[in-house]
Amino acid sequence: MRKKMKRVKFLTVAGVISMVSIAALTRFDSNAGAFECRDLVEGEQIYAASCATCHDSGVAGSPRLGNADEWTPLLAKGGAVLRSHAMRGFNAMPPKGGRLDISDYAFECAVSYMISKVD
Repeated sequence: MRKKMKRVKFLTVAGVISMVSIAALTRFDSNAGAFECRDLVEGEQIYAASCATCHDSGVAGSPRLGNADEWTPLLAKGGAVLRSHAMRGFNAMPPKGGRLDISDYAFECAVSYMISKVD
């Protein structure tokens, strides 16, 4: 009887740990690459102050604001890839566009703003 109780207790604990782990992974995966900022007003301000220098004219191959032909291939790679490129740098773009003083949240607002302008 004692052995049976230990087994039930072990299986219960193992089941709870498994469910919590799966829930945590599912939550992480469902949010992977999602941009947290939906404040497009703040995004526009950050864009104007920091991003427009390159993204208005397409300096060094950067996708121009509102140009669907240039943004569509990037968006097709998914949010996680786009976020990684934006935050860590990609090709000629330095991490966070060289503005390491901007918070991750504010930077995400600028990226969200740029994405919202794709025709």
